[in-house]
Amino acid sequence: MITFESVSFKYAGRSELSVQDVSFSVPRGQCVLVTGRTGCGKSTLLKMLGGIIPHESAGEMRGVVVVNGIDTRTSSLPYISQYVGMVFQSPDDQLFCNSVRDEISFGPENLGLPPAEVRKRVEEALAQVGLEGFEERQTSSLSGGQKQRVAIASQLAMGPVVLALDEPVSQLDPAGTAEIVKCLDDLKQRGITIVLVEHRVDDVIGIVDRIMVMDQGRVVLDIDRKDLPVHTEVFKTLGLKVPDAVQIAWTVCRGRAMEWTGNLVDEVIKLIPSNQGFFGYESRAGNNGGKKRRVASLRDISFAYSGASELALKGVSLEIYSGDIIAIMGRNGSGKSTLLSILAGLNQPASGSADMNGLGSLKGRWHGSTGRTGMVFQNPDLQLFEDSVWAELEFGQKNLGVDKAGRMFRNRSLVGMLRLEGLERIPPHALSSGQRLRVAIGAVLAMDPRLLLLDEPTTGQNEENICNLIRTIRKETGIEAVVFCTHDFGTAVRFANRALLMKEGRIIADGPAREVLADEEALREAGLLPSLSLVLSGKIGISPPALTVEEFIGAVNGTS
Repeated sequence: MITFESVSFKYAGRSELSVQDVSFSVPRGQCVLVTGRTGCGKSTLLKMLGGIIPHESAGEMRGVVVVNGIDTRTSSLPYISQYVGMVFQSPDDQLFCNSVRDEISFGPENLGLPPAEVRKRVEEALAQVGLEGFEERQTSSLSGGQKQRVAIASQLAMGPVVLALDEPVSQLDPAGTAEIVKCLDDLKQRGITIVLVEHRVDDVIGIVDRIMVMDQGRVVLDIDRKDLPVHTEVFKTLGLKVPDAVQIAWTVCRGRAMEWTGNLVDEVIKLIPSNQGFFGYESRAGNNGGKKRRVASLRDISFAYSGASELALKGVSLEIYSGDIIAIMGRNGSGKSTLLSILAGLNQPASGSADMNGLGSLKGRWHGSTGRTGMVFQNPDLQLFEDSVWAELEFGQKNLGVDKAGRMFRNRSLVGMLRLEGLERIPPHALSSGQRLRVAIGAVLAMDPRLLLLDEPTTGQNEENICNLIRTIRKETGIEAVVFCTHDFGTAVRFANRALLMKEGRIIADGPAREVLADEEALREAGLLPSLSLVLSGKIGISPPALTVEEFIGAVNGTS
């Protein structure tokens, strides 16, 4: 179905190859996971599969890519798109119609299909991604996760034989992720070949047949899924996250680890010794050392987007103090990003009051607070507009009046901490999604904000980069408080000292992170899934419960 023969590619203006001498084949109906460090060539590989390279991306390509008997070099992009459905990292890159119905209808209508068939495909595609009844919704009003599902549905409506997806669950909550994974599994059973680029390996490992790992443009590992336990060192060496079930099976019961089959709790539990009296993880971090100086305050805030029939925030009250690192978690559309936008002054509350250290909100802005609050959007492309990484870092500083020497000193440090060395003169939009996110974070940190707001800061990042990002922010002594939205349970546990759970525009839980994130009932009410380690802790009697795989393994081995 898919064949790559000695394929290499170098983008115009770049000195290094993004993909180097890659050869592999994929039979019909197989689901292949491609993973690797940020910027290793995964997205470029998908672009070649879908014909975007060489037809739409400037650069030099060598080798042959054949899909369903079609040579992508000699076939037109419209012709290739009838057989290969592409879903990009950012759904905003491929959503351009006002309504969901129009977006999903666009492809089938351009194929000249009868209206009845188009309507049928729209309904079926929406059902497959769990968005029944969304036909008349405006795409601009959807959450990031909902937009991602619409993007997938728009490709499914075309009836492709190959589906190529770039980080398809990176912006989805657990329930949304489960819907997409089930959808992809169903498509695989129907014979559709799937190539899936993803860092969140835990979420998709149960449906893949094969795993390919890339590094510096090359495929360095190509294995059957069941063989993953004996190749975990490759993942660790490259700074990639090993699935929790694999780590637990391999570390705790290495002799039986090959019995691991993917994502079933019961099959992991049977590998755990039946010992009793496990001791759990004792937190050393605490919360924020008691009530400190108030950084921001929201009281009984409500907010509705223009034209929306329902409130996005409903009576939200929140006090933020110095030293707080707050993780906001909840389903897509629960109000997380909207809450950040109120804190940033980007939106004005419909009712309630807001102030930041004595500064009141005036028409959606913190009056007199320029530079005090920094926000990184869920889609960093919306705030990258300069012609180089270095210019992007300097933009805000220049507007704040920072002199050249100060900018040079500050930005050299940021480039090193955010692992952007060698990219300073590269246009931001020529970088990978994960690199662009780090540039956006750097541009905000360069202005030395007191309150840092991050919307899904781990999207598109491998495990090593996530840890480095956390270390970088913790070193920023000028930041008084951090508030971030995330679907990444592990990042919330490791980074936050306080957690909020949101549901349908309301805060339903607020407290020390380890207490909130250990409350299975509250997590499920918020539409979230407890971590595997938390579930297993309850089943085998670890108290207090382990929240991460490292804590679980330590408790079972007596090393916590």
